[in-house]
Amino acid sequence: MAIALKKWEKENLAEGNRYTFALIFCEQYPDVAKEDGLKPVNYRAWVDFNDGLYTVWRNNGDKDFFDINFNYCGTKEY
Repeated sequence: MAIALKKWEKENLAEGNRYTFALIFCEQYPDVAKEDGLKPVNYRAWVDFNDGLYTVWRNNGDKDFFDINFNYCGTKEY
């Protein structure tokens, strides 16, 4: 299910802004963020952006992928 993004959020996500992604992620997935200690202030440690995809590095080693519209694209489990 797609979420309604504000114009500035869409623009920032399209530009690869990892901090904006972290803000949205922590708001949309508060249980996951709390469980893994993911906070917007430490986004550099758990969010990457490459080739139009955001990667969320989870504490268990898994990686979750999202596109620039914050659509979930899948998980790579380790």
